[in-house]
Amino acid sequence: MDVRPIQTPENVPHLFDFIKPKDYSVLQNTLKLLDDVRTFTAQNLQQANRIAFTNTRWRVGTMSGGGNQVFKGSMSSKLSSDITSETISKLENDQKKNELSKLEFELSKLEMGASACANRILYTEKE
Repeated sequence: MDVRPIQTPENVPHLFDFIKPKDYSVLQNTLKLLDDVRTFTAQNLQQANRIAFTNTRWRVGTMSGGGNQVFKGSMSSKLSSDITSETISKLENDQKKNELSKLEFELSKLEMGASACANRILYTEKE
């Protein structure tokens, strides 16, 4: 996973900049769970909208909220000792299964498109 520094719109921080693990050996897996390391954190909703809807589409969230529901206490800064290597393996396996499912769906769409093209060729040759 590429986490090299990049120039961000309006110099906003990445979401992963706020993650300060006590054990840096789990950082790579934590970033994998975030799925998208190019998510930014804006100061407010106006800044988030400016950044999100430019020529380059970015994922942006705010630290101040902006939605119609307030969620508190979902993230903890305490080190959880019950995360085992089996748990991480299961999460990675689930992620791979999800990716496989998406790829199989894409393959199915491509096969249907190829079949439609072959039918068009046969139809044109008969004319």
